[in-house]
Amino acid sequence: MERTDSTSATAVIDDPAAAAVLLEAERLRYLRPFMLRESSTAEAAAELGVSVKDMAYRVRRMEELGLLEATRERPRKGRPVRLYRAPGAFFVPFAAVPAVDMEAMVERLLEMPRRRLVEGLVGALGEVAHDVHRWGWRLELDREQRISIGPAADPARPLPLMRSLLDQDKPALYMANIPLQLDHAAAKELQRELAGLVERYDGRAGPDTYMLTLGLAPERTG
Repeated sequence: MERTDSTSATAVIDDPAAAAVLLEAERLRYLRPFMLRESSTAEAAAELGVSVKDMAYRVRRMEELGLLEATRERPRKGRPVRLYRAPGAFFVPFAAVPAVDMEAMVERLLEMPRRRLVEGLVGALGEVAHDVHRWGWRLELDREQRISIGPAADPARPLPLMRSLLDQDKPALYMANIPLQLDHAAAKELQRELAGLVERYDGRAGPDTYMLTLGLAPERTG
């Protein structure tokens, strides 16, 4: 079932079949031209580099699901051209998303910032590669007997990398993957402290851009 929030022009999608289209990147791309502007099937096909036949099938299906609608017909010699438009935004309640699709959506949410974070980390680690301390990757068994990998100093001259990077002349870099043993109250305290810390720095207008990616969640086992 689809309804539109008149104050924000956001289409609310409760139908699982319609939600499935929005949550799969390959199918969602067919909707994008119609979110940008009023478009014909042929114009959208040309924009995406697909056949008109393929696009026409997608348009019919998306129209059936209420994801776009025919707005008007453009006159021309012979048969007029039908134009379609999609809402500028959609809202899919979590309750309408199967677990497997929810996992895919979270992966997509993290994909772009994770790529930018990795690029920044690689660059920053390259800057300290020839530091007075010899840095590298340490592989060892963790407390659950799994192989863990993390940046570390040469065993002959041990020094925590993150502590060394706090020096003023070093890149502003921090990374950590730490399994914390907390009760719910302590986890909520940490959550609020992280939110407050980010709020302190969000919105500042410095000359450089830094990618901060934070994640805190109960670990699911079994």
